[in-house]
Amino acid sequence: MRQFSREIDIAAPPQRVWEVMCEVERWSEWTSSITSIEKLDSGPLCIGARYRIRQPRLPATEWTVTEIDPRKSFVWTARRPGVVTTGRHSVAAADQGSRVTLTLHYGGRLGGLIGRKFGKLTDRYLALEAVGLKVRIEGQGATALDPKRLTFVPGPYVDVVFVATGQRWPWLEPLLRRLGYLMAWRIRRREFRAGDDDPR
Repeated sequence: MRQFSREIDIAAPPQRVWEVMCEVERWSEWTSSITSIEKLDSGPLCIGARYRIRQPRLPATEWTVTEIDPRKSFVWTARRPGVVTTGRHSVAAADQGSRVTLTLHYGGRLGGLIGRKFGKLTDRYLALEAVGLKVRIEGQGATALDPKRLTFVPGPYVDVVFVATGQRWPWLEPLLRRLGYLMAWRIRRREFRAGDDDPR
C-alpha cells in the first residue's frame, strides 16, 4: 500500500471551496493534471456516481463515489486488476478560511508497486490540483495552470513554481512571500516531464 497527500490553505469559506470542488466536470478548467472528466450518470455528485477521468500520461479510468460527508469531504475509488485506488477530497475551516486536503491511496496486491512506479507523478498531480483549486477560488475563475507555459506567479501562489518543477525549497518561501511577488521565471517544457513515471 502507498499513500500520497497534499494540504493547502485557501482564503475562502469552506462552503465556497466545497462548491468548486464538487463541480468535478470542470476540474480541467483549473488544473492541467486533468484532461477531462465525464459524468457517466445523471444527477449531482452522490454515492454511486461514476466518472471517467482522463489525465496526461495515464489511461482513462472510471471512478465511483463511495463516500460523501456533505460540505466536508467525498471519496471515490477506481479498480484495476490487483490495484484499488482511493481518492479523498476534504475541506475544513481554518484560520484564514479553509484548509483542503487531497489524498490518494494505492491498495490491493499491487498497490505498493504502482505507488512506487507512479509516486512522483501522483505527488505532482496532487500538488497541481491543490494549487489550481486555490488559484481558481482566490483568483475568481483563473484558467487551468499549465506549468509548461507558466512565466509569472504572484507571491501568494509561489507554490506553483515549486510544483511545476517537481521540487520545493521551503527556506525560500518566507522570503518570496515577504516580497509579495515572484520575478518572472520561465519554466521550459523539459522541466515538467514525467521521466520514469511515464507509463508509455
